[in-house]
Amino acid sequence: MKTRKELMKEFDTYADGIIRSPGKFEGQPLYVPYFWEQEPDVIKGNVMCYEVLPKDKSEFPELKGRKVIKLIEDDMGFVIEV
Repeated sequence: MKTRKELMKEFDTYADGIIRSPGKFEGQPLYVPYFWEQEPDVIKGNVMCYEVLPKDKSEFPELKGRKVIKLIEDDMGFVIEV
């Protein structure tokens, strides 16, 4: 699992942490690839659900108040938070 610092080196981002690098995570928050590389806690159809743990909030403070992250991969291969 990559840290925020490692992801910042891998992806070009806007000041607000949205990925601007072309590719499957373009336009998504930096925490999306962080969760995507983990095993989902629950899969509901094509929706991958991840519980947001204290260690996740420590790495990504913008997740404060969040309990679950839901991601899908669309028909074109882009990963999107829903």
